[in-house]
Amino acid sequence: MTKETARKIYDILLKENPVPKSELEFTNPLQCLIAVMLSAQCTDARVNIATKGLFKKFKTAQDFASASEDEIAQEIKTVNFYPTKAKRIKEMCTILLDRFSGQVPNTVEELTSLPGVGRKTAQVVLVEKFSTPAVPVDTHIFRVCNRLGVCSAKKPQETERAIRELFSKDSFINLHKLLVLHGRYVCKARKPECEKCVLKDICAKRI
Repeated sequence: MTKETARKIYDILLKENPVPKSELEFTNPLQCLIAVMLSAQCTDARVNIATKGLFKKFKTAQDFASASEDEIAQEIKTVNFYPTKAKRIKEMCTILLDRFSGQVPNTVEELTSLPGVGRKTAQVVLVEKFSTPAVPVDTHIFRVCNRLGVCSAKKPQETERAIRELFSKDSFINLHKLLVLHGRYVCKARKPECEKCVLKDICAKRI
């Protein structure tokens, strides 16, 4: 794919959705980090059900670190693998207090040093709460980019590298949300809705 085609993809998606927004509900970096951790192998809708009560009960890293794993788990029962995720949240917040004065750091290196925080999660936090041009690659972006011809990747890291090479850095913040939403509602895993896709004329898979 050429950079010209990549720019066209971005422009078309942005025209279709000029103000793309994450469907996870959060207000600050800590809530964002926890919501994204909970979203692993779980829908945003189910995460939002859980975090509504969770974020009312626990507001700071100190609140989470002081709580028992069971107290946290009771609030996130709607989420897949909630016992493990409750443990990771408590561990993560304990380290936030010890190493970062309870504040969520703003670099990939520091974020991925926290328990349960991988590269994708770290980069979502950077995009959503620090306005940092990062390139998170989830299952939707991995699938959409392979279908469009942005890359022919077997690993998320390969997809990230292709996006960084083809798309301009100033597009990264919106691009993440645009590709996720496109993959969630149009370029679906099992039944992609190609006929209504705004990218159908330049999609490698369709061609």
